[in-house]
Amino acid sequence: MYRKRLYVLLGLLVVAVGFALSASRLPHLLDPKLVGNGETNSFADNVLRRAVAGEARAQYLLGLQYARGALGKRQDLAEATNWLVKAADQGLVNAQRELGHLYEFAYYHSGCCDMQCAQAAETWKRKVAEQGDREAEYDLYNFMSGRVGLFLSRYGTNDPDRAFESMEWCRRAAEHGLLGAQNTVAQDHLERGEYSQAAAWLKTASEQGCASSMNDLACLYDAGLGVPKDPLEAGKLLLRAADTLSAEGVDPLSFPELFFRLGEKCASGFGLPRDVVEAYMWYNIAAASGQPRGQFNKAAREKRDELAARITSAQITEAQRRATAYLAGREPHDGQAEEGRSGSRESIAGAKGNGSGFFVTEDGYLLTSYHVVEQAARIMVQTRSGPSRAKFVKSDVADDLALLKVEGKFHALPIVSSGSAQLGEAVFAIGFPNMEIQGVEPKLTRGEISGLCGIQDDPRHFQISVSVQPGNSGSPLVNLRGNVVGMIRLRLDDKKTLELTGALPQNVNYAIKSSCILALVEAVPELSGRLRKPWTAKERGFGDVVKEAQEAAALILVY
Repeated sequence: MYRKRLYVLLGLLVVAVGFALSASRLPHLLDPKLVGNGETNSFADNVLRRAVAGEARAQYLLGLQYARGALGKRQDLAEATNWLVKAADQGLVNAQRELGHLYEFAYYHSGCCDMQCAQAAETWKRKVAEQGDREAEYDLYNFMSGRVGLFLSRYGTNDPDRAFESMEWCRRAAEHGLLGAQNTVAQDHLERGEYSQAAAWLKTASEQGCASSMNDLACLYDAGLGVPKDPLEAGKLLLRAADTLSAEGVDPLSFPELFFRLGEKCASGFGLPRDVVEAYMWYNIAAASGQPRGQFNKAAREKRDELAARITSAQITEAQRRATAYLAGREPHDGQAEEGRSGSRESIAGAKGNGSGFFVTEDGYLLTSYHVVEQAARIMVQTRSGPSRAKFVKSDVADDLALLKVEGKFHALPIVSSGSAQLGEAVFAIGFPNMEIQGVEPKLTRGEISGLCGIQDDPRHFQISVSVQPGNSGSPLVNLRGNVVGMIRLRLDDKKTLELTGALPQNVNYAIKSSCILALVEAVPELSGRLRKPWTAKERGFGDVVKEAQEAAALILVY
């Protein structure tokens, strides 16, 4: 009776606004085993026959056909629900998910705030969330804390813990790595004045590239709330947030607060070098937002106009050029600088530090050592095609690894499990040592794996005889098949080793193993299935292997 009443209600909704399922979703759900000869009628007949026979996948597809009125089926939400329930009862997660959405839709369009629709929606959403699906966990949080959830709290249950439970679902999604949930949990802690917990979640979200989290975390560093007061760290976070917005193509004009605060720091020298041109640039961007959030755009206009009275027209022109370049998605400071492999000499000379890196996907994901970029406010990546601004994606501090992203097409190196590496195996590194002296062309050094463990038998590292110099950190360690087996990490300090042992080390260096690298990149959903497959040929021409590694190498510049 319970389901029958819901089916009747859903049947009446066929003439409503229209169901939220898109026809474009159906082709992505088609199982080749169900398609038959490829004709629409044959496919529909196959689905129906298998659905009647009790096949959950076919029942799900048939439910979607009725929901959308696709493949010759009339739109019939009651019949759609019937088949989706059959599939969901067999444990098909996609069917359970669609039922949650369908009943929520029914609630909003019933015109009578139907209690049973609301309860059914929550039941199915909860079933999916309980299986550890982070998107479903966050969806359940939004449902419970939204209009339908509040309706249930008021009229359908006397449970005083529903508000707490909804936030717990959000917390689960955050712990499972969902960026939006992490930021929501951080905001909840901020509202409660729990600044240490808020800072922890904001750091996590910032590491995943959330610009708004970087901005909020910078506020905490400026105020010393939940973290030690550190205006310099706040300045770095604000610059990183600005770079992230530009790199991701997000409309920067929707973040007036961020740019206003950058202008304040550049104008005062509190956390960033005092630079009136930079200050005018950031004020100008904030003033252009046209959004009244906190009246930051109005305050920015006032500050910009005050500053204009104290600087030259040439400085104003340069600031406006930089603002235009930033909004167009270009590096604000490159001007007409020479591009190419030699890069902008002015840009390179202004770098605070540098290291090496290498691409692992052709669309711009690359790896370097975490200590190279740890203190960076801005990261640039120099390749043969010129300089590109990099976005910080993810890090493994313990293993000294950092994953970056730049826009463009690049050559990438395959990574093989370090378990296949052997003692005495020939390897080489390619990177950018002593950039100021040796230049910005990649340099190759050869050697062998001289130990399968690192300092004090650390199993995460290889000991290698490959020569390592300052600037080599982040270089790929490549075997003669052309596969990455590690990344250059450190070398023994000659002076300290002499003091401890009485002898100078003879070319003793260390690389983090590729098993640690794979653990990092495989934890990034965006990289799933996009890494190159390792070379399996026993022998490849050394020249070909080196050329490939050279094309995948990148110079990392930090500012």
